[in-house]
Amino acid sequence: MGGLRVHLEGYRAIAKADIALAELTVLTGVNASGKSTLARLFHHTVETNRNFTTRATRVALRQVAWKPIRAFIDFAGSGGIGWRQTRVLRDAFLDLRDGKVNINRLRETIDEIFALPEFCKIVSADSRILDAFNRMAETTLQSVSEVHAFLSKCLDKAQTLIDAYLRREGDAQPFLVSCGQDKWLESQQLQVWDGETLIFDVRQPRRAVSEIYSPKRSIYIRQELGGFNFSFSVPTLTRENNNPVLHFGGSDYLIEPSLVGASQTAMFADGHFVAPPNQNTIGWGEWRYVRKDGATFQYPDCAEGIKALAPLQVLDSYGLLDSNTLLILDEPEVHLHPQWIVKCAESLVNLVAERRVRVLVASHSPYLIQALQRFAAQALGKGQFRFYLAEEAEGVPFGYTYRNLGEKIGPIFKTFNVALDQIASYDVSGEE
Repeated sequence: MGGLRVHLEGYRAIAKADIALAELTVLTGVNASGKSTLARLFHHTVETNRNFTTRATRVALRQVAWKPIRAFIDFAGSGGIGWRQTRVLRDAFLDLRDGKVNINRLRETIDEIFALPEFCKIVSADSRILDAFNRMAETTLQSVSEVHAFLSKCLDKAQTLIDAYLRREGDAQPFLVSCGQDKWLESQQLQVWDGETLIFDVRQPRRAVSEIYSPKRSIYIRQELGGFNFSFSVPTLTRENNNPVLHFGGSDYLIEPSLVGASQTAMFADGHFVAPPNQNTIGWGEWRYVRKDGATFQYPDCAEGIKALAPLQVLDSYGLLDSNTLLILDEPEVHLHPQWIVKCAESLVNLVAERRVRVLVASHSPYLIQALQRFAAQALGKGQFRFYLAEEAEGVPFGYTYRNLGEKIGPIFKTFNVALDQIASYDVSGEE
């Protein structure tokens, strides 16, 4: 994997942070010190750049051709081309949006429709069809030939933008806006690097977002009271053309068919999760937890600690925890007993050592931090894991800087000792 690194200044609680991912990276600090912000930044960086060509195509279409093409799909349907031809047109557009075909496929489909005499006759005879197109496309075209020429120009512009993005010459701002990540432009300074390659610099808004080479996917899991947030959405398993696909966080991952519903070795608890077989759609509530004594529980009926570990067990069973993955866990210790926290730490280090998964953890649990340090020291090589501590920034109210501690955790436990000192200051005997 490349060395993914971010440098962020002046954004929310972060006064300054320069975080370089190791095989195992741990962010720690008090609440509201920016740990989750950094975790999400790494997640957004990878996911925004995943399938770069497809995303560049979507950006270009949205900028110059989205409304006209959508309007033309309705326009063509009103022109009496028939449902089969309308479906071919719609599929060509969706395939282009999803990166399955290039822009010429859609252009050829549009040209074929305009070559239909009956279509041109119907549209020309009914002004309401053209008026409806103009309203949707926000144009003032007067004839069928003008619509054809206009669509051709839109596709030409989209192709030009796609080529510019692929040459890293496009404007980064609409790219980030289209991916919902324009909020990072509010920072005073933000640079993202993959090794020696600069991916993005907020001070150069005309510089395109570059494609990162690794990791290929990011999986973000945030533990919450009452459940978890799995890459910002509930995971769903569907079958498309008999191929199982796991959907979450706006991303789709093709799964090996043989893995669906297969029993897997438990990673943490005394059991494992199983997907019900032979269903086209499997929601999260339909997963079953099978305890080692054979007892079976539906997901909603499981203990909160077991639910907290469910995402990792499911991802593992589908082969998504491998060397192509950046796994981000935001406070994974929530809901877990200290014994399970230690087991969780051991399993995470094993994922790094055995599967080559790159893991980023945000936590303020002394159990988890110490366990990660102990297991990593035994299983990983020097420089393969590091800890970052958020410290109050001098002269910046409610601002924090992140210090690279390397493999040491002593300074972290000094911050934990502050809480112990506060407890010790109370007189439990009731005496002064």
